Amino acid sequence: MSLRKLTGAAVTALLAAAAATFLAIGGSAIAGAPGASWDGNWTLIAFSLPQEEGALRRGLRGQLRWMGYAPLYDGLWISPHDLSEKTRARLAELTLGTLTVFRARHVELDATVRRNPLDAWDTAEIARQYELFIRRWSPALPPAITGAAAVRARTEVMDTYRRLPILDPHLPIALLPPGWLREPARDLFTAVYDGLAVAAQEHVRAAAGRLAGIRAHTVSDLAAGLSR
Repeated sequence: MSLRKLTGAAVTALLAAAAATFLAIGGSAIAGAPGASWDGNWTLIAFSLPQEEGALRRGLRGQLRWMGYAPLYDGLWISPHDLSEKTRARLAELTLGTLTVFRARHVELDATVRRNPLDAWDTAEIARQYELFIRRWSPALPPAITGAAAVRARTEVMDTYRRLPILDPHLPIALLPPGWLREPARDLFTAVYDGLAVAAQEHVRAAAGRLAGIRAHTVSDLAAGLSR
């Protein structure tokens, strides 16, 4: 269907659906709840690429970031989570035998100069982003928004929230400062996104009759990979 034949509301709805699909590609880490408790091990990915392979290096780093890894050192990326089959398959597609993956525990050293695995993430900046998200979206809780504004808000809150689980890929809560805002932010995202679903859906259906069967996805749909 050509976008030129659709109303503005319908175009927005399709863009929202595309964004939802993008979220699902990232896996349940974006919209899903945290999994099992942390076992104290870190997954480490060490890689080495020739300097002339700059594009490949940037691409690999971008993919690792998207999969929840962060650079402890230039060629050593880490995650507190085990290597999933999906990540394993993706890494096999991205590289040509240029990396090593292993799982290990951090050993504390009595040294003046040391780098803790958690230092791979800027926790102060992550906390600031959570605060900004909560401050921005708390006033948008339903039924404060209706009509076309509900469609726009759902698209915007999704686009804003999807960055947070990349910044904070379910880092072990025991290692984080007290009062970490991951769960409040996720709860707020769910409340806004799901709470505006009916208003957004009704507006799109009213504005574009040919899309009368369109259904607004929920957070649980996103976590399940839009399988419903």
